[in-house]
Amino acid sequence: SILAKRGHPCTLCITSNSLIFYPQEKDSVTANNPDLHFNRATLCLFEEDYGDSLQKLSLSAALDPAWDLPKEKADAIRRFLASMAQMVAAKGKLKAKRLSSLVSSLSPPDQHLGPYAGSKTATPISELSEGDNGGRVLIGAVAATISTQDRVPYACVLVDSASNCVGLTVYNLAVSTHFSIGEILTIPDPTLRHTTVTEGTDTVDFWSLRVTSPAQLLLNGHQLSADKLALPTVSITAFS
Repeated sequence: SILAKRGHPCTLCITSNSLIFYPQEKDSVTANNPDLHFNRATLCLFEEDYGDSLQKLSLSAALDPAWDLPKEKADAIRRFLASMAQMVAAKGKLKAKRLSSLVSSLSPPDQHLGPYAGSKTATPISELSEGDNGGRVLIGAVAATISTQDRVPYACVLVDSASNCVGLTVYNLAVSTHFSIGEILTIPDPTLRHTTVTEGTDTVDFWSLRVTSPAQLLLNGHQLSADKLALPTVSITAFS
């Protein structure tokens, strides 16, 4: 369900168009509805608009101080952001020898292109543009994994052939799917995002890739099997 009611879990399995159809905060009833703000925060989280998500969770918590879920969700987002920023900056906290081994495993890049050989160009992180990078492929080794609440999305840190790191979030994976340190991911047409979130005097800043169609990924040169994927679903819950 993309909407949460008190005592009901919220599963993040939605599309970006959901925000278009979601009720707007125009009147006093909706503007003062903590459930509405919580659910809009969930949609913003799927879009990785972390700052907006935190703001809406804060408003939801303020409207209903006795409801713990908005505060818990906000704290989980802050932990995720801090962990991702730290791990990207520290290159997964890998020792130099281990990091060098991962980087070496990425060469030559042709061995990891699979079906994309000849149609897309292997490109290091430093040469990607913010936004969509059609016709390009990023090949990276998993340098660290990042815990996320409800295990959605799957998150990790990749290192490329130039020893540069970037975060990665993958949606629509089966809950049981995970990537191990050292495994190699090939990401076609990567979408590069720059995240900066400031709260008070604290700022987190990192670059990441966002994948919503994991069927296009290659793991160690092979496409993911069907059992590693989760089909997106959308359900609508009316407020009583």
